Amino acid sequence: MPWTRVPLGIVLPTMLAAAAPAPRQHAEAGRITVNLATLHVARLSTARSSGDSADSPFLLLSLLQTSTPSLTRRVPDDAPWRLRTDAAVPSTPLLSMALSPGDTACVLVSVMEREAPGSPRDTALASASAQQLRRSGAPLLGPASGILASSLGQLTPDGANWIGSVSLLVTNEAGTIHWRRMECVQYCSVLQGPPDAASGMVVAPAGGHPPAAIGVFELTGDSAIYHLAVSMTLTP
Repeated sequence: MPWTRVPLGIVLPTMLAAAAPAPRQHAEAGRITVNLATLHVARLSTARSSGDSADSPFLLLSLLQTSTPSLTRRVPDDAPWRLRTDAAVPSTPLLSMALSPGDTACVLVSVMEREAPGSPRDTALASASAQQLRRSGAPLLGPASGILASSLGQLTPDGANWIGSVSLLVTNEAGTIHWRRMECVQYCSVLQGPPDAASGMVVAPAGGHPPAAIGVFELTGDSAIYHLAVSMTLTP
């Protein structure tokens, strides 16, 4: 599959977060849940045969955090979802992490598509790229896109399509959790998210004020069009 880097998309000014004052958190570790708000298929990826009328997407997640070892997982961890055009995956928890004051975390989310069940090779290659990114200290745009491509591109011979990859940057600043950045790494554009790194979005408890911080991407790898919505909430 040919690889080209898609530039960072334009962030739209509309946001789901309300303009209510940010709640203050105690200066201690905050636990955050990263959720898949939805994964919507607007257009299927390239058909493998004349009877191929559905996609089988799955996610590869890597957590790069300043204070803990990197973590990589696959969602779902066994069989992929099976989606036809205009179908969507409902809200699904993806991972949980704890951030101490001054800590920073980057969550890398790659959407892949393949009919076969999960393989240890999936997470091994995603983990290898995360470790290389951590060692290099490279930002996830630019050269890091090539680092990711060198790993995930190895899944193509296994029948996988790469729909797109995104990164999320979260910080704990004096006990308040901020979602500072959303970036496109590969085959995507940002449809909704923080207007800039200076303001970001405050991560609040589920059902709190402001409401859950949500970001939306459009992914376009392998001729597909997917809409990926990710949310973050504080958890007890």
